Amino acid sequence: MSAACQYNIQFPNQLNDLTALKNLAQTLTAAGRLAELQSRPAEALSNYLDVMRFGIESGRGGFMIDALIGIAIEGMGRSHLEKLADHLEATSCGLTATALESLDSHRLVWDEVLRQEDILQSRISPDVISYLTARLVMHEFILEGRNKAEKSRK
Repeated sequence: MSAACQYNIQFPNQLNDLTALKNLAQTLTAAGRLAELQSRPAEALSNYLDVMRFGIESGRGGFMIDALIGIAIEGMGRSHLEKLADHLEATSCGLTATALESLDSHRLVWDEVLRQEDILQSRISPDVISYLTARLVMHEFILEGRNKAEKSRK
């Protein structure tokens, strides 16, 4: 998962594609979790870094919601990576730090996201913008609920 990517917007498939992106990230995360349970921390580490990389890359070239979904996907990998960190050897920690620095250097720049959003909004109808805004609000609400549920379980 080293090649850069850019999302190609085509309605009405875009929202279905976002769900597919999230499902793929969940599958990669589950593969990492399985590797953890089978005492294969290096493989789990690789999967979680792939999830983070996928999250960063999946938001490129799309709407703001694409970038936000990408951030959520990246967070899935990061939260599992944080839990795995205590079980890594020193060498793996060093390689992980290098990988995280590389990921950070490829992160989306918000000025670019906002510029792309302006370009894309000029090409779509106000009804679609309203729909996407409602989806964004709903997504934020769901993430907030999940975060509260996770905190209450701890």
